[in-house]
Amino acid sequence: MSEHPGGLHPAQSRDPIWALWEGLPPAWRGPVIGEGIENWAAVSENDERRLDLSGLPNPMPAEMAWMAHWQAGDGTRSSVLGLNQLANIVRRAMRENHPFPPSIRAMDWEMASALQGWFYATRWGRLPPKGSRARLRGVFRFARLALLARCHDGPWWALDDWHPRCDPRIPLSTREPLRDYGCAPGELQQPWLRTQPSGTWAPSWRPGRCAGRPSARND
Repeated sequence: MSEHPGGLHPAQSRDPIWALWEGLPPAWRGPVIGEGIENWAAVSENDERRLDLSGLPNPMPAEMAWMAHWQAGDGTRSSVLGLNQLANIVRRAMRENHPFPPSIRAMDWEMASALQGWFYATRWGRLPPKGSRARLRGVFRFARLALLARCHDGPWWALDDWHPRCDPRIPLSTREPLRDYGCAPGELQQPWLRTQPSGTWAPSWRPGRCAGRPSARND
């Protein structure tokens, strides 16, 4: 995937993932990642195993390549096993004409878990083992939240998850370290909070908790 297909598009309609992918070091762009990365064994799991993103539909290879690179820069190891498993699941779904979301951003953990269950059931006739579940679950934690944040063109508080570790736009308190704390306003259960029109709440961020105050705006 040295060049992404699709031709030229107006700037306003271009998927932001391609700007992120173009900003990656060439060795991290795929489709097979690991060769030529000097410290690959140190920044990835499972020693020298490569990350194979070949044969996946766009924009998934770009998304997964960026997530792997983000994990390495974040200080955790790139989830080579989990990402390779996800790539294998998608490739099998393509061959079997089994439906799957069009991108990693559109695929939440529940969707990925269902696809993994289908993959194991149709290939081996059993449920996924706990270790495989855990490896795939790791892909859909911080790395996917970071991907969503980087591709989001609105304010950070418009996202369903607020996590300073994944979104550098979120302001931090002077009390450190606090970047590992986050919250998920998208999981609010109170109907009167969930139905507030956009722009009527101004966020009051405190790392580790969610709070809000009514905005003075009436428009």
